[in-house]
Amino acid sequence: MSRRTLLVGGLGIVAAGAAGLAGVEEGVIPGRTTLHAVLGLNGEAGRIPDAEPGPKAEGSFVSSARDGATCAWTVSYPPGAAVGDPLPVAVVLHGYGGARTTGFAKIGLDRFQAQAGSPFALASVDGGNGYWHPRAVGGDSGAMVVDELLPALSGL
Repeated sequence: MSRRTLLVGGLGIVAAGAAGLAGVEEGVIPGRTTLHAVLGLNGEAGRIPDAEPGPKAEGSFVSSARDGATCAWTVSYPPGAAVGDPLPVAVVLHGYGGARTTGFAKIGLDRFQAQAGSPFALASVDGGNGYWHPRAVGGDSGAMVVDELLPALSGL
């Protein structure tokens, strides 16, 4: 084997490996979580602050956008605010298999909000497992947020 063949072959292997890693990193090829674990890129688990969250409001509505499903919602206000105070709202969308409580119970967003003194409310709603776009079965969770949840919250 000539040196030229060896160099060209080696460069081809390196280029294919780099393209594969880029594909994994960009989510085109599965395995990003495993790759980050192997390379030590995940870091330590974070700590949820030991801060007392502000008041919460909860309710539900029947969603026409989600084909008649009952959608429960939760709004977390910052400490010092009262339920119904006119504040900007950040909508918290849960992942597949989650619920409106995931961001508060598992991630502690309401406690991070309290620690930071954020001047806005956090609103979360049960969106089902259809992700946040139109689906053939289960309706359109994204439309439910825009067309039904936000108007419902404006009445608080």
